[in-house]
Amino acid sequence: MISTVINFPFTGYQKGDLREELFWQIVETSHKAAAEPIIVVIGEDTIARDGAEAFLGDPRVTQYGLHVHRTWSVDTCQTWLAGWAVALRMQPCTGVTGGQPHYLPMPGDDDRIVLLPGDIDAIADRRAFFAAGLRGFLSMNGFSDIVVGDFETGEKLGSKDLIDLYGTYPLFALWFPEIAVATRDKSIWKPRSEFLNVRVRVLRELLLSKRKFAYEQTLNMLIHSWDFAKSGWKYHIVAHRLGVLADDPDSRSIPGSIDQIERTERMLKMIWREFQFSDAGVRARKAAGQAAALAAADEVSAAYKEAYKTEFDRVLRWESAQILEQYDRLESTSRAIEAVARVTVLSFIAQ
Repeated sequence: MISTVINFPFTGYQKGDLREELFWQIVETSHKAAAEPIIVVIGEDTIARDGAEAFLGDPRVTQYGLHVHRTWSVDTCQTWLAGWAVALRMQPCTGVTGGQPHYLPMPGDDDRIVLLPGDIDAIADRRAFFAAGLRGFLSMNGFSDIVVGDFETGEKLGSKDLIDLYGTYPLFALWFPEIAVATRDKSIWKPRSEFLNVRVRVLRELLLSKRKFAYEQTLNMLIHSWDFAKSGWKYHIVAHRLGVLADDPDSRSIPGSIDQIERTERMLKMIWREFQFSDAGVRARKAAGQAAALAAADEVSAAYKEAYKTEFDRVLRWESAQILEQYDRLESTSRAIEAVARVTVLSFIAQ
C-alpha cells in the first residue's frame, strides 16, 4: 500500500493559479499510482488567511477522496510530522471544516508513505515530471527503505542552490563529515528535499526513537539513519531524479534565506552534542562497570556502588571536558561558515 502526504502550500493559492493546476496534477498522479489514502495537510494560519479557500470548496476533494488534515505548525516540517502521524494512525485526521475526526487504516510495516510538497510553482518539463519523475518516485516500493527525491532548480545562482552550496553542504561536512561524504556517494544533492518515500517500519522507527525537528527533517533523518559504530547506513537509501523544479519563492527571500541557513546550523550542532554526550555516557558506564567488577572481585562488597559511582563521575567529567573542547573548535568554524553563507547568499538575492 502507498499512502501520500501532500503539504498544502503555506501561502496557499487562488483559483486559476498555475500553482493550483500543478497541485491538482500532483493529486491526480498520486491517484493514478493507486495511492490510498491521499492526505493533504493544511496549516490553520493558511486557512485563516483564506489561502486555502479555493481548495476547501473544490469538488475534487470529494472526487479523489482526499483526507484533509488541519493543523497548527511553526514550520513546514512540522506539517510533515502531522501528516506522518495521521498516515501512521498515531492521531486522527481532523477532516475539512465541519467534518468529523477519523482514524485512517493502519499501514503494514512494508507499506510506503510518500511525502510530497504542494507548493511547486514551475516545472521545466511537466510531461516528463508527471509521467516519469513523480510516477516513478511513487512506485519505488522495492528493497529501498528511504528514497530521497532529488531535483535541480535550473538556476546556477538561485538562492536555493546558494543556500545549499555555501550553507548546507559545508555545515553538514563540518559537523558530520563521514555522513556528508556517504550522502554525496548516494548522489543525494538535495539533503533537505521535501520529496520522501519511506518504508513504514523505518519511518516509525525514526519518528518514535529519534529526536524530531520542525525544520530540516530530511537532513535530520539522514543523520539518524547512520550507524556510527559500523560507519555505514542502517537502512538502504537511494536518490531518485525528478527533474528541474521551482517551489514557493517566499522561502528564498532575504528573511527566509537567513532562517534556512541559521536553522540548519542550529539543528546540526544540537544533534552533534546529543550523539557525543550519549557516547560519553556509554563509555563512562562501561568504565564504571569494570571498576565495580574489580571491587566485587576483591570482595569489597560495601564499596561496590561507591566504586561504580565514583568511576562513572570521573570518566564522564573527563569525557565531557574533551567534548566541550572539540565543540568549541567546531562551533568557531561553524559560525564562520554560517556568516560567509549568509553574506554570499544575501549579496546575490539583493542584486
